[in-house]
Amino acid sequence: MLFPGPPAGRTASRRWLASSVGLLVAVTGLTACSGEEESPAPPPATPTPLSSYDTTAIELERRDLCASLDQSLAARILGSPGAIVEWAPGDRLPGTDEIADEWGCRITADEATAEAWVAAPPVTAPEARRLVKRLTGMKCRAREAGADFGDPGTAYSCDLNSGATLQGHAGLFGDTWVVTRVATDDEDAAEDAADQWAVAVLTALER
Repeated sequence: MLFPGPPAGRTASRRWLASSVGLLVAVTGLTACSGEEESPAPPPATPTPLSSYDTTAIELERRDLCASLDQSLAARILGSPGAIVEWAPGDRLPGTDEIADEWGCRITADEATAEAWVAAPPVTAPEARRLVKRLTGMKCRAREAGADFGDPGTAYSCDLNSGATLQGHAGLFGDTWVVTRVATDDEDAAEDAADQWAVAVLTALER
């Protein structure tokens, strides 16, 4: 298991299934009757670095995280589309017997795995400070960039037993507790991917 379960909470997991399938039928030798030109496809979403995103002015809503994420943006951050697992309050956490009280989303792509969750109940500043302290330990260390993610908040880096590098963010926004993290074998790309993933998650939760 690439990620351990969330540091606190109770949620069982459900596999998130994509429900829409598009079919394109091409008919040769015919022209459109309307004569109208097709609208150009919108440009692909561009990942935003955390340094370019103002986290001090945002208001977040505690809600289903996977359903709100821009999946095409997540694919660009991780290098390819991935298998998605989501969980919600009252579900069983993936790979555990715990029942959590947060919405969570895990995307496993070819090059990296990203995970995030948002606590369902409100979290106080003292509780958040305790959670921040618990995120750093023997294999994890705080990064200075944490000052840009919540109040209190932290960014952290961990060396996994698999040899992969995990980069994460955790912070309190108002009374909403959010954790995001990315694990990859590409140590050079891990920090940028984690910062961009953090922004994608915050954007998905904005009111």
